[in-house]
Amino acid sequence: MLQYTAYLVLAPLAAIISVGVLLHALRYRASRNIPALSWLMFAVLGWLTCNIFELVMPTEAGTLFWAKMGYLFVGGTPLIWARFALRYTNQYKWLTASRFVWFCIIPLITLILVFTNEWHHLMWQAYTFFPVKRLLAIQILSYGSWFWVNVFQGYLLVFLGTGLIIRQSFKSYSLYRQQSTWLVIGSLIPLAGNVIYIFRLIPGLVQDYTSVTFALAGVSFYIGMTRHQLFDIQPIARDAVIDSMSDAMFTLDIENRIIDVNPAALVIMGMEVNAILGQRAAQVFSPWSGMVEQFKDTLEVQTDIATEYQQQEHHYDLRILPLYDRRNAVTGRLIVVRDITDRKATEVALRERTTELEILNEQLNAFAHTVAHDIKDPLGGVVALSTLLREYFEELSPDAIAEYLDLITNNTMRLASIVDALLLLASVRQLESINTEMLNMALIVANVKKRLSMLIDERQAVFVTPESWPEIRSYGPWVEEVWTNYISNAIKYGGTPPQIELGFSLHEAGNSKLDAASSVRFWVRDNGIGLDVDQQVQLFNKFTRLRDTEPGHGLGLSIARNIVEKLGGEVGVESEVGQGSTFWFTLPVS
Repeated sequence: MLQYTAYLVLAPLAAIISVGVLLHALRYRASRNIPALSWLMFAVLGWLTCNIFELVMPTEAGTLFWAKMGYLFVGGTPLIWARFALRYTNQYKWLTASRFVWFCIIPLITLILVFTNEWHHLMWQAYTFFPVKRLLAIQILSYGSWFWVNVFQGYLLVFLGTGLIIRQSFKSYSLYRQQSTWLVIGSLIPLAGNVIYIFRLIPGLVQDYTSVTFALAGVSFYIGMTRHQLFDIQPIARDAVIDSMSDAMFTLDIENRIIDVNPAALVIMGMEVNAILGQRAAQVFSPWSGMVEQFKDTLEVQTDIATEYQQQEHHYDLRILPLYDRRNAVTGRLIVVRDITDRKATEVALRERTTELEILNEQLNAFAHTVAHDIKDPLGGVVALSTLLREYFEELSPDAIAEYLDLITNNTMRLASIVDALLLLASVRQLESINTEMLNMALIVANVKKRLSMLIDERQAVFVTPESWPEIRSYGPWVEEVWTNYISNAIKYGGTPPQIELGFSLHEAGNSKLDAASSVRFWVRDNGIGLDVDQQVQLFNKFTRLRDTEPGHGLGLSIARNIVEKLGGEVGVESEVGQGSTFWFTLPVS
């Protein structure tokens, strides 16, 4: 029959056209729409191949086999078209993985039913074979119920994809309307061919020309690619999107000349458009040395840069993206600049505030710790002595009463000094300036021993101190707190009994004279079991304790470090396992 002969001539031509469209489309590999279109052309080629083999088979079994094989590609073609349309119109978010799986169910069932049709006739209820010259052709006489289910989904997907493209065309500029027109034509031609065949709209037509009509669809897609930049420009309203963006955008050609800018770019540069367009990027961005260095030798980058603008430091997020032509060759670059100065300032403020809150929390914990350990003992002494005086006042001699009153006074003064020290310790974070004075270090050390007298007596600690101390200018209450932490730790973690040596050394600027020294190192040496290297590294961190054998919260040394650093000095430790430890801190001479 003539229609079969015509098909055998047209089908290879259609296959060649489809291959040509596929190869031309692959030149646009950078486009996000290419995978869907490539699969569409591949499905068409598979469909055509199966139809050709169907017509050239000399046996009924071979003809029927290739007729069934065609359904490997028939069911997927409408689905691929819908996928392409969703990507083209930027509606791809609606076709999630789970939804895509549901749409694949009917084509899969169809494929199974096609190959098992002889058992149930759900696809074809009746068909016949007749000779075409020396070959055989198959004619479907009537369709089964599932065939129409498959047709319904196929038409639905085609109409969905085509409808999205038509809808997009009414929202776009003329260029995109022309693109959409050729896409719609490319989708409707095969659809029309399929409708004509299935519903027998042309009397005597027994050969399905649907796959051949895809050649015309391929021609339509080719025209869209070559004449209307189908994959060079996507249907996004450039003026409405780019010009309204708050980010500055610069388009550079291959010679690094600025060929396009948006209003935000003019604002951030403080220049008129005529002063920018056509100029070398290096010249325009000369105040922004960081940007010039980035785009000079880099094709694509994302980084932060800082520059001086209107006598203020500004921070920018810089993105450089390559631009490609249809041959995938670089034609220029797109520079996107976002002002992140406010964000950077907020980040810095948040970090500073976080640090302040951590320090404040540390001080609060220090208060609780100090109250529990430093105030408890003198307060208990005051209560005990007051009780004794009240109960045995009449029986006590005047000398005993005077002694008890002296002890109460001393403990009360200790409490007052501790409270003062706590308040001063809490002000470390807040005080910007400190009223320093010349310190009597011998007196400070003596006060510390008084504060720790009960602990000293309990542990029977033995002290070795220098005959004299250097005089330095610093803040006495804070220095006393540092000595208190160092000496109390030496008592707690020293040997049995603790043997504690206090001393100092000069960090000299040129000679051994005190007035030439830059700082003085004070130290406390104990006869404890020593510390290994790992313990020394972590020692001055918050909540780090020397041993678990003594109560505490591990804040003493971290507080000492904060105080010393606030006073302009440093802290440290020298120790060997089994050889004791030497804790030191430095204070500037003036």
